[in-house]
Order: sequence, then structure tokens, then C-alpha cells
Amino acid sequence: TNIFEIWNADQGAYNDSTIRIWLEGAGNRNYFLAGQEYLGSWNTYDDTTFVAGDFIYDILGIEYSYNDITYYDVPAGSGTTSYGDSLGTVQTPIGGTLFGDPLETLFNSYPAADSMLHNPLTILDPGDGSELNWQDAFDVTGPDVIIDMTVETRGIGAQWKPRPTPTVQNLPTLAHRELTAGNKIVFAAFDPLSINTNDDSTATDFHWMGFSNASPTYQALEWFGVATSVEKEDNLTPETFSLSQNYPNPFNPSTSIKFSIPQASNVVLKVYDILGSEVAVLVNEKVKAGNYTVNFDASQFASGMYIYSIKAGEFNVSKKMMLLK
Repeated sequence: TNIFEIWNADQGAYNDSTIRIWLEGAGNRNYFLAGQEYLGSWNTYDDTTFVAGDFIYDILGIEYSYNDITYYDVPAGSGTTSYGDSLGTVQTPIGGTLFGDPLETLFNSYPAADSMLHNPLTILDPGDGSELNWQDAFDVTGPDVIIDMTVETRGIGAQWKPRPTPTVQNLPTLAHRELTAGNKIVFAAFDPLSINTNDDSTATDFHWMGFSNASPTYQALEWFGVATSVEKEDNLTPETFSLSQNYPNPFNPSTSIKFSIPQASNVVLKVYDILGSEVAVLVNEKVKAGNYTVNFDASQFASGMYIYSIKAGEFNVSKKMMLLK
């Protein structure tokens, strides 16, 4: 039902024709695509205009790409130009959007952080300068493509030639849309794991936002219905493990499931159909003691009886719920 494709120019192959056919086969099929150079490699790293009939135009909702917009360095006295980025590229999440809002909220929770960056060098560079920051930006085809994040550009028009005076703009680098048939599409022109910020000028205290539940990858899992966020209700510590009856029940199409954990535990909460086949994983992580609520969206499932089951340490309980459409 869902495909997540993480793309790199050194190892990537364009699967656009296959993905197009697969998406056209059913409206509940969703596609997440992210990574450096997907746009750049398309046309030998030149800025490119896309038109109707192109996969990037029709599916991703992009009509123009800006290649390698990152900051650049000219080492003193070297006489050469470095096309990489030693600082990271400044990104700005758009508040109120599906993917931008969680990142903005997380960023604001770090009071000493001054900027959000895309900085693959810090976690990927082997030390020889071979792993550079090649981030792209783009223009979208219309208002149905929701821009979730922009990037500050300083290398537009360079195209592997000596860099001109930097042109500072803020252009889209992360967006999502829903196709007419219902397919959900997400595209990021960067490696989503490399979103980070730091708390001091020496850049020694990094917060890797791309590894958090606020990251575009995880948020796409939620949007696609693969994962569901867990919300802690209060600060009270329960005395016992418990799993409540879902509410409402019967339900259509979503319902809430509450559970209580008296001590930090690895919690697995799954949903099964009446034949015992697993249909959804709502929680699979270590959670702190507390009372929690999980939302289960069954809009893609058929009417009928379902079973939800929780396991936390020695605690293992199952309950039934009814989906009526």
C-alpha cells in the first residue's frame, strides 16, 4: 500500500515509470520520496523545467528545479572552488502544514537553537570531503501542492561553473499533495535524517530532528495510516497496567484507545482482523509511565469486528471493537 523511496545519485535508479503504474492501480497507494540529487540527476545537474507528462510534474507536483542551491566555500589561497557546504543549509518549516508544523514545534522546544539546518556532512562525511551537501529546491505546479519547508538558497545558477555572487532566496524543498484518485504523495529534496539544530556557536550540541517523530519520514507514516501518534494525557502516574475499551465503539472511521503504564515499558499495541491477521501497528516503542491515548484511523479498512491487543512487559490484554461504515 505504501512505498518509501530514499534516493541517492550514487546508488539511485529512476523507478518513475513503475511507480506511476503502481499508483494508478489504486487510490489508496501512497508514495514518499526523499533524498539528494533526485531532481539534479534528472537532467545532468542543470536547472530544469518539467511539463505535463513528466513524472516529476504529474506526480510530485514540481514544475521547475533549482540544482545545488547550498552555501559554498572558496578556501583562502587555494584558487579553487568548493561546491560543498561546511555549515549546513538553513531550512524553515512552514507552521500549520502537515509536515512543517511538527518540525516547527520541535524546533521551538529548543530555546537556545537559532536555526534549523540540513547538514549531512556532520553524520555522513568520512573525513575526506567526499560527502557533500547537494540540496535542491523547486517550484510547485499549483495550490494543490502544499509547501511544508523552504530552504535558504545561495548557489542558484552555479551549475558546476565558478560561483556567481550568491542569490539569497527561500524556495520550497519539502512538499506534499493528494492526487485526484486519493494517492498521498510526499517529496523532500534532501536527506530527511540530516535535519538538525544546535544549541551553541561551537555546534557541539546537536539535536538530530530527522531522527524524531517530528521528522517528515515519521509524519508520512502517520499520514499514510502506517503509524499513529501516542498522546500522553496527564502527568499522573497510574498504579496499574490497563487497556480501556475504545471510544466510540462501534466507530467510523476512527476511534480512540486509552492505556495506562505504571512504569517505563516497551509497549506494543496492534490491531488484528477477526481471522487473526495483523492489520495495523499503533505503538511499538518504549514509553514512560503515564496515561496515553492512541487514535486508530480505519478509513482504509472494511466494516467488521477487529481485535486490538497490548503487550507491555508481562501485561498482555486484548479487546474487541466494531467498525461500521
